[in-house]
Amino acid sequence: MTIQDILDQKGCRVITTAPYHTLDSVLATLIQNSVGALVVQNRAGDLLGIITERDLMREVYNGTDLRAACVEDVMTRDLVTSNPDCDIEYVMAEMTEGRFRHMPIVDEVGRLAGIVSIGDIVKAKLESAEEEVMIYKDFVTLDWRAS
Repeated sequence: MTIQDILDQKGCRVITTAPYHTLDSVLATLIQNSVGALVVQNRAGDLLGIITERDLMREVYNGTDLRAACVEDVMTRDLVTSNPDCDIEYVMAEMTEGRFRHMPIVDEVGRLAGIVSIGDIVKAKLESAEEEVMIYKDFVTLDWRAS
């Protein structure tokens, strides 16, 4: 199963923000869209980073004024991305090893093509496992009836 399979099911819509937006506006965007991360892009659409719920919680804990601090002050700049043709096991391993939960997906020319979360990966893996179980059950049932 590939990342494209996940994107085909969930869609390619990605909520983004700009590096100059304030953290309180990012918090509002996360809540309003029920997402856990925003990809940070400049006006040209270049990927600059990602900002997550965890980043915001860290700033709240540190007493940062969310109305004054900007995205570029706290975003993760070293993005790990993947492409739609990647195998979900590879992406899952990257997320696990890097200890992050959201991965932007870029196309062959580097444009944002979607985003996947560890939840998307787990859901896809569970659905795949359920399909396998049904196939095996059908096989065993057919094999037993043939006897």
